[in-house]
Amino acid sequence: MLALIEQQDLNAVSIADVTRRAGVSRSTFYDHYADLHELAESACTEMFEALLAETPVFALIDGPRTGNPLVALFEHVLEHSPAVHRPSGA
Repeated sequence: MLALIEQQDLNAVSIADVTRRAGVSRSTFYDHYADLHELAESACTEMFEALLAETPVFALIDGPRTGNPLVALFEHVLEHSPAVHRPSGA
């Protein structure tokens, strides 16, 4: 899903696109997800959980933290995700 939405808007992605890319049947898709939005939500949740687990600003550390850890997190997301929508001119 994430690879597909890097190439086109989520609204342009079809279940056929997803199943073809994943090499599974439509019935297999529907065994796991009700629709594309549920798949997108699941993919984003997994990506966000992995990011939180790997982001050092959320690790337990001794002493005071410098800066805002949420700012650091979202700067990381913007820098590393081509799937993030950027307004024109950004």
